[in-house]
Amino acid sequence: MVPTAALVVRAIALADLGEYAESARTADRILAAGPTDAYAQRSAAAILAEARNGQPALNAAWRGVELAPDEPQAHLVLALVAGRLELFDLAERAYREALRLDPELAGARHDPGVLRLERRRWVLALEQVAALAPVQPARAEKLPVWTGLRRLVLVGSGWSLLASLLLAFLSAGGAGASRLVAVLAAAGGGLLAWRLARRVPELSRVVLPVLRREDRPLAFAVYAVPAGPALLLLFALVGSPWPLVAAIAVAVPATLIAATRAGV
Repeated sequence: MVPTAALVVRAIALADLGEYAESARTADRILAAGPTDAYAQRSAAAILAEARNGQPALNAAWRGVELAPDEPQAHLVLALVAGRLELFDLAERAYREALRLDPELAGARHDPGVLRLERRRWVLALEQVAALAPVQPARAEKLPVWTGLRRLVLVGSGWSLLASLLLAFLSAGGAGASRLVAVLAAAGGGLLAWRLARRVPELSRVVLPVLRREDRPLAFAVYAVPAGPALLLLFALVGSPWPLVAAIAVAVPATLIAATRAGV
């Protein structure tokens, strides 16, 4: 059986040669050989990130942190993977944790010797990713992912909120007209949410899993967007005012979360 360190060196060499597919396959071998090995998980995650394999890299990076939460390199690799996926808020938090565990990490690019080759490589790669960010990570609201999330939640939940209030007013004068309008509002809200969700890079595969781990209130706000049209459609089917009450109860906090969250 080939030692993990040898596979890591091979995968890095392949990536340097531009053989990203073969490098990713070698990283998969590393993951399979060491499912409980923190070194294997974080090394494979960094290699997969270089090969542009977003979700597998993120999964492996999280696994590396879970297996060795006190290892600064585990958090460094998570920062690198998150940065390549434009999850700059997560990248900043992971890098801060890596620096807390190892304050000398910031100077790792100047480390001599082969033993620290990997750490040097990941630090340099993270610096390259950070250079691509148009603003500082703490202002991640201006980056594509977070801008898309803000627009998705504010517009999607705002649509459901206004539609619910309008339907509540119309239903006082007769259920027939309000239920027809509810169908149209649900269809319009669903189409709008779908179009906005498509503009958020890797929303379902990467962003939502990260939010469920790191920011559950914001994850709730995102899930509230499709819940609004569904509740409007339920009102159209049953005619009871309770789906409208539920739609308002979901849309209001979701809108407030998106409007007040500094990281969005």
